[in-house]
Amino acid sequence: MESSDVIRSILDRASNSGDLPILNASIAQVRQVSSDPDAHAMKLAETILRDANLTTRILRIANSPSYNRGTGRIATVSRAVVLLGFETIRNLCLTVKLIEAFQVEHPAIGMHQMLARAYFTAGFVRDLAVRCGIRDAEETYLCGLLHNLGEIAVAYFAPQQFNVMTALQKKNEMTWTETQRLILGASIEDVGQQIATSWKFAPKLVATMAPYQTANTRLVRNRDELSHALTALSGDVIGKLYVEHHTTNQSLRETFHSLSEIVGTTTQQIEQDLTNSFQASCGLAAEYGLPAHILQPILRPTEDDLLSRLAREFGFYATKPQKIADLSSLAQANVATTIGTNHAAASAETKSELAQENVAAKAEQQRGADPIVQLAILQEVTAMVVSNAPLNTILMKVLEGIYRGVGMERAVLALPSPDGLSYQARVTLGKDATSLRASIIGPCANQSDPFVQVMADATDLVVDTGSKQNLSAAAIEKARAMSVGAFMASGLRSHGKAVGFFYGDNGNSQGPITEEQQKSFQHFVSQARLAIQLRG
Repeated sequence: MESSDVIRSILDRASNSGDLPILNASIAQVRQVSSDPDAHAMKLAETILRDANLTTRILRIANSPSYNRGTGRIATVSRAVVLLGFETIRNLCLTVKLIEAFQVEHPAIGMHQMLARAYFTAGFVRDLAVRCGIRDAEETYLCGLLHNLGEIAVAYFAPQQFNVMTALQKKNEMTWTETQRLILGASIEDVGQQIATSWKFAPKLVATMAPYQTANTRLVRNRDELSHALTALSGDVIGKLYVEHHTTNQSLRETFHSLSEIVGTTTQQIEQDLTNSFQASCGLAAEYGLPAHILQPILRPTEDDLLSRLAREFGFYATKPQKIADLSSLAQANVATTIGTNHAAASAETKSELAQENVAAKAEQQRGADPIVQLAILQEVTAMVVSNAPLNTILMKVLEGIYRGVGMERAVLALPSPDGLSYQARVTLGKDATSLRASIIGPCANQSDPFVQVMADATDLVVDTGSKQNLSAAAIEKARAMSVGAFMASGLRSHGKAVGFFYGDNGNSQGPITEEQQKSFQHFVSQARLAIQLRG
């Protein structure tokens, strides 16, 4: 079959509503009603109710923890529409139908992984859009969902040709782009855009399906260009995790950097957003009709260390989505260390000390970094953030993660005094905590104090007196005063005011802070910063 015939055949089948359930009558009406500013909830509900399977799935998703946050059980579609909004319901419907439409077994292709990629990309793009402050972030969800439509369509409608393309690329005879031109006579993105146009999707959405040149990250001038950049780069990130033939010139770390420039945040935050989005995707996968294990990324040899690590971590989430039991939950200890209150109250101090002893005693049974404990506690912290748990409870759980999961021998949460004039270690975990508590204290007016600096700028500080790093005299003096060879501290701020900082060291062994410990420490602190940010 000539390449032009392949494209024509794909487009013909994609245009046939009887062949593709995503274009059936109910979905077409959902799109029409949800975009009508004069429509009401009952009209959209009546449209969804005509499709029994769609109705069931929408109600199940609407009652999931990700969407139903303390509003009581949602028993009717009309109530779901009112509570979640027209755009959210439209996106849920389209996601369900896209998965139904293309969920077919092609063992040599891995169609399920392509659907997982589309589903995951949609959630990730929306989360980044929210971080960017885009008011109608739900629109970007659809951009992410359909970003790799061309590849899905070619694999579904022309599996033989798709297998030839992947075979040529795997043999390193041709690049992925070259195989598309040879077999299809066009790029996969071109195919996706033609299909989306024939389905009458908005031109703005169709434009986001095109590749994005990362050299343009500093030249984003308007909302449309921002949506394009977020969608394309997020698609690249997820593609690296799920598709063997998905190749770009950038490493995952470089793509994170491009995204961080556009979003206006750190690469660490982008990584944390990706992790949070993946956890949420795993929690909802079954409701959409995707078995959780389908979300497991491809594990393959790669020189990209970040990609390899995230693939392993996400593989754990996908295969074990259930929450691992916490060996020593601080949430049940009722620790009274509420920020902004009088920390000198004797009852609060007593409860805090008892909780610390409880955690320390149990954690000593498992000293050393424990990736499984890290993941389990990160899941708990994420759930707390999503459910708007008390901030002090989240900070205590983060501290537990630093101590038990990261494997720091001593961990501290330091907070300013109620009058903001000084700071002090309020909660300490590990051996010799008394002397450490006496060392982490000082006036907030001392601008040369490294701890004051990390609080003022909400930055991370790693001090290793045995390394060749260029350390300030104040940092070296601080390490000597605490009798440690290395330590790490990360600041917390809200609305220009210092909230406190986390501290960790390997004091008893005088060991250095390893690179893995640094990364894990920052992961936990990022969750605390996110919790503070979400509270305004």
